[in-house]
Amino acid sequence: MAMQQTRLTAGGWSRRKFPAFKNQRPDPDGSYHEWLEALCIKPVSAIEWHLDPFFRQGPRVTTDVNWLWIMKGRGEVILGEDERVITVKAGDSVFIRPNTRHIEYFPSRRGWSSISVHFFAYLFGSIDFFSLTGFPVLIRERQSDRLGETAKRLAREFALKPPGWNSAMAADIRLALLHVVRHNASEFQPVPKQNLRRDASRLFPLIKMIDECIGDPGLSVPDLARTAGLSGTRFRAIFKRFTGLSPVNYVHRRRIEQACILLRQTDKSIKQIGADCGFADEPFFYRVFHRLIGATPKNYRENKNM
Repeated sequence: MAMQQTRLTAGGWSRRKFPAFKNQRPDPDGSYHEWLEALCIKPVSAIEWHLDPFFRQGPRVTTDVNWLWIMKGRGEVILGEDERVITVKAGDSVFIRPNTRHIEYFPSRRGWSSISVHFFAYLFGSIDFFSLTGFPVLIRERQSDRLGETAKRLAREFALKPPGWNSAMAADIRLALLHVVRHNASEFQPVPKQNLRRDASRLFPLIKMIDECIGDPGLSVPDLARTAGLSGTRFRAIFKRFTGLSPVNYVHRRRIEQACILLRQTDKSIKQIGADCGFADEPFFYRVFHRLIGATPKNYRENKNM
């Protein structure tokens, strides 16, 4: 049998040419690439659920992303205060953005199964990647496709927690998001015009400092403003433009996000979790938690991970 000949260059080498991704998100100025490079993924949980017929969950709000991959059954995911209905079936992925009111309803006589993956996806430590990029809510793929296989791996990692499980989950979630970016460009919503570079160099070190000191109840806005070399008024204005939140609300939200992780992943008492997240006053912790999550820490823990 004659061997296939490979045409070489004059230097004696050749390079394989790969076809382009057919439905990739356009990036004419390179900003989208920069956002993806700066993306930080923090896994929270991934659980495979097998649920009773006519199961209904919610309404509820989570501060993280809830990626719901449907294994079996048909149903509805109802989003927002206007209760937008999304019909889903086996093989579909629904990406529910942080702080979005939602209901999961599957009126199936045979029950249904899904994998629920919770994670944070932030740009520059604070900006919600999903809102910034117009990431699609619904992706329809065959049950054997990439997102489903990734969801199954994530559920296994979280259940077994082998050495390196957190890093492995972060890597798989990132690859899943990149898969959507490269194969589902037509599903993305328009991206709002924002100049992220303008304030990033000044505020990014402060945002990292907030995350590192999130358990310190003495963390204060005046101290942050002094570190940035700005007046309190100027600091608050720049911070809100950069993150979409006032410094106080941002600190509260990051503390509650950390509390949600501890409620899911540890058996610590609620009082201890509040203290670990920088709340010196337990009743104040309960008030802030209920305002942002819509449930008490106790109720949240009882319904964790779904």
